[in-house]
Amino acid sequence: MTIVQSTKNLSTEYRPTTSYPKSLSTRLMFLTQQLGGGGAERLTTTLASSLCDRGFQCEITTLFHRDGNSLNSEIATHCVDHKGPISTLRTIRRIDSIFNSSKPDIVITDGRYLGQFVGQALTAGGPKWVSHFGNEFYNARNHLRERIGRLWFAKVGNKANRIVCNSRGGLSEIEHLFPHWKSKLSRIPNAFRLPGPQANPGSRQRRNVIWVGRMVPGKCPLLFVDAIEKLANIPAMREQLSATMCGDGPLLEKIRDEIKRRQLGNVLSAPGFCTDITERLCQSDLMVFTSRSEGLPYALLEAQGVGLAVVSTDCPHGPKEIISDSTGVLVPVDDLDAIVNSVHSLLRVPDRLVEMGNAARKRIAKEFDHDLVVDKWCELLREIE
Repeated sequence: MTIVQSTKNLSTEYRPTTSYPKSLSTRLMFLTQQLGGGGAERLTTTLASSLCDRGFQCEITTLFHRDGNSLNSEIATHCVDHKGPISTLRTIRRIDSIFNSSKPDIVITDGRYLGQFVGQALTAGGPKWVSHFGNEFYNARNHLRERIGRLWFAKVGNKANRIVCNSRGGLSEIEHLFPHWKSKLSRIPNAFRLPGPQANPGSRQRRNVIWVGRMVPGKCPLLFVDAIEKLANIPAMREQLSATMCGDGPLLEKIRDEIKRRQLGNVLSAPGFCTDITERLCQSDLMVFTSRSEGLPYALLEAQGVGLAVVSTDCPHGPKEIISDSTGVLVPVDDLDAIVNSVHSLLRVPDRLVEMGNAARKRIAKEFDHDLVVDKWCELLREIE
């Protein structure tokens, strides 16, 4: 079986790329926004590969086309080529066509946005549905579009057989908003397997600071640019500092324009979408995370997993569930001075970075062990088969 990544339109005559004998085990269909995208997408591809290794038959359907993540060779992928809100009904029809042709036993969606489409596409007698969440409902408090989406999902979400949150805070949030869903709620943290490579902070002449995430307002990438600008103006830091922003999104060009306008090109780069996140983290001394809200951010697991200390905003919900005083620093949301002061203090003491990084790697191995988390997913999926 081979990976199939296609941007061809899927009509009602769509046929699956692969068929499985009925004798094989449960068939899972993962829906995510794109392969090789942000942390949530990297988590989805990792989980799908792991469950495939456990004997499940897995496929992945994406809204948008992008290569970038290596997958288990037994996973077929499909793309519905979503074009935004104007193509919502077409996307729902295409997802329904995939369900009718591939006939998955269980569908697993990544986030509320995808859940809205699946909830509309599901019909009686169709696959069972596990809806997986991060921080989507916290966001919905403050943005009109998000609030409308929440109301839509509140209607279609009743079709979900199980609802899984990756953070304790997210679980409490959904329990509060939808108390009638309590019986089908579960918490399963994000699975993370420690990579072989490990960061070696303080070993390079220049101090490398990294930011990883989608270039969207909620991730506050401009706050990182502000922080690097202030750090670069500290005389003792000017010749030592190097910074990178990994990720793409609607704010990428604005970020690049700001780097050019502020003449930070010799200090800060924004290469856009990167497929080598682990390698870049290993070449860094410190990670900075600037979000206003999160679930259980996979980027933080990746950073701490390679032994990298993190300065992160203490946003709801996930960072405080990953970072402890011994592995990083939590600062108030949108507090530029706190970020700058924390980064400056840590970069001046390389031994402290090493100490925090070693503690972080041990903590991730203990509390987010990949195999234990996959065991929890297997148990949940077997329960609803």
